[in-house]
Amino acid sequence: MFLTYDDLAGIFPKSSGIRDYSLSFRTVSFLAETLQPKGLYIPMLDQVEDLQTAIANGAVAAIWLEGREIPTYTPNHFPIFYTDNLIEGIKKILYQYKTKIQNIELENGIITNFTFFENKVPEEYYQKTDIVEIEDQWKIILDTIIKKGGKENA
Repeated sequence: MFLTYDDLAGIFPKSSGIRDYSLSFRTVSFLAETLQPKGLYIPMLDQVEDLQTAIANGAVAAIWLEGREIPTYTPNHFPIFYTDNLIEGIKKILYQYKTKIQNIELENGIITNFTFFENKVPEEYYQKTDIVEIEDQWKIILDTIIKKGGKENA
């Protein structure tokens, strides 16, 4: 089961571009240079200029910091979801997706791959129910973001 446009529209009410509620995402990534088929790109490290690279590598939508200028080369139909805090937005996406798939028997490979930096979020994450364990994993991910140049309130 994939993350969908409809899932994101529920988290991020402000958006631009085409509103395609049948759109699903196979990949969520911070890395523009990574192949991301049917990808959702999140420019965490202020690499706004990399949106074109992300699109070339398969991104079909993006999460965007509200107020940040969108590059002029961005296609008019390209879906962009706006947030006032990227890290909180990412948390909401992961929690929403975890809830969505928690009680579903997943077929091998039929999930959205979350690629943050060099590593994918392990499939075991979605099976966790202990909130402390989930928060510990988030702390590791957020510390990595901040060390690589992201802003805690980005």
